Amino acid sequence: MIKIVHISDIHIGASFKSASFAGEFALKRQKEIKETFFKVLKYCDDNHIDVLLISGDMFDTEFMKKSDIDNVYNGLKSIKSKVFIIAGNHDPLKEDSYWNVIKDDDNIHIFGNSVTSIYDEELNLELYGHSWDSYYIEEEIFASIPKLDPTKINVLVGHGEVNKSKSKYLPINKKNLLSYGFDYIALGHIHKHEFFSDRMAYAGSLEPFDFSETGEHGFIKIELDNESISSEFIPFSKREFVVKEILLTGELSEKDIYDLISNCDSEGKKSLNLYRIILQGRYNYQINLDKNHLKELFNEEFAYVEFKNNAKFDIDIEQIKKENSDNIIGKFIDVFSSLDLENEINRRSFEIGLEELLNAKEGYNGN
Repeated sequence: MIKIVHISDIHIGASFKSASFAGEFALKRQKEIKETFFKVLKYCDDNHIDVLLISGDMFDTEFMKKSDIDNVYNGLKSIKSKVFIIAGNHDPLKEDSYWNVIKDDDNIHIFGNSVTSIYDEELNLELYGHSWDSYYIEEEIFASIPKLDPTKINVLVGHGEVNKSKSKYLPINKKNLLSYGFDYIALGHIHKHEFFSDRMAYAGSLEPFDFSETGEHGFIKIELDNESISSEFIPFSKREFVVKEILLTGELSEKDIYDLISNCDSEGKKSLNLYRIILQGRYNYQINLDKNHLKELFNEEFAYVEFKNNAKFDIDIEQIKKENSDNIIGKFIDVFSSLDLENEINRRSFEIGLEELLNAKEGYNGN
């Protein structure tokens, strides 16, 4: 049996420009990405992994440092596993590429910009791979592959979009690729792990990058020979992005709402993961649910938290009119009171207008 670890989309040097956090926390996440990568290298040694596959986007070209490249290279050289790497669309093989610094070594092989293979006699393993040499590839690179030798263990490493007939990011025909008979196909580019079969999978990114990448992140561990395969996803990221929706009602007090936020997850998870809390439903317009106020209030309780308020005011028109009889809000209610508020358009126009006026009133900005 050959033991393989398949990782992808590490993005060392990423700027986190798609994430909503910035500054100090972005720097912290950049550091954590590197830490998780080196933890994988240690995992490979500790678990006697024969082969480490890196299926593209190990680097992100925006904020790379020479020291990062040197550290990655030295880390890869130091492990006992044999390492096979392809470049992706974020770190393509170009004239000024960082890959010119990292060279093939005794245990490291970097594939070129055409589909080629390398045979490891000790493992009876034929590795096929393809590296990007530009930021976009529209042709289906894997449309034609020579007949595989069934006496060998055949593995392909690729980076692209599965089942996209047209794509700027290397379209991959799943049915066509599976028909070649590879023992395993290690894919990169999509950041969420996905098994198309036990022999073909996206590893997903080691660490998530923004709130579109919720759920577990890590790598895939494979054990295979000529006849059988065992493949499983191993959660390994330091943090997860978590989106929580909280449904409000007009009967809830300010304390009730704050308790719902505080109890949305366990203390351990709140102190580690990154949260976006979305408020839904309706609430008393006198409660301050300004997102900046909430963020400041819960900043120490969560490792990171941000708020989105989609909830609407629970409007008691008579009470609001009574409290605002001498200002524009009261006059606005008087004007609309002469209209048919059973009419959906009239009613919705009234609610939108009143909420805007209440938002403009000091202390009631809930957006």
